Amino acid sequence: MQMKNIILPTIVVVTLLCGCERGRQYSASAVFNERAKLAEVTENFVGVAVSLEADSAGQPVIRATFTPTEQGLHLYSKDMPEDGVKGYGRPTRLDLVGGAVKSAGPVFCDVSPHVLNLSGVKLPIYPEGPVTLRQPVEISGGGDLSAQIEISYMACRTSGECKFPVQRKRVELKLPKG
Repeated sequence: MQMKNIILPTIVVVTLLCGCERGRQYSASAVFNERAKLAEVTENFVGVAVSLEADSAGQPVIRATFTPTEQGLHLYSKDMPEDGVKGYGRPTRLDLVGGAVKSAGPVFCDVSPHVLNLSGVKLPIYPEGPVTLRQPVEISGGGDLSAQIEISYMACRTSGECKFPVQRKRVELKLPKG
């Protein structure tokens, strides 16, 4: 087989397997301006406020801030497997489902997780308190600008006491025009 017949397929496979994220990415010091409050949901000891923001170039970003309603509760890393680690915990997630928005880059978080060792199971958790996830988006359509997202999370105490998880709760968003 000729070398040129191997190179292109190899590049395609490596790109797919490396998990490389494409699209807009931001530094930790990036500044965002709120454009509109879109939704608020409180369930199982966590309030979630969803807003539309603009980055410094005016590009849209969906922000979801997950705030435990009691002291001492933490949330789990967005990168945790959907079913947790050995059944423990559930990830904090913001997923686009449909409508007038599509992803323009990876979801990112305002805080970094650390590892909690609970009975020999290493769990990636965020510090107690609010956690903000942001999703860069592109907005399409000119008429009814609505979108759907799904949020997931689970609040727990480091002692192991956990609240029931919220998984894939669908939230309808009405986006402002312009």
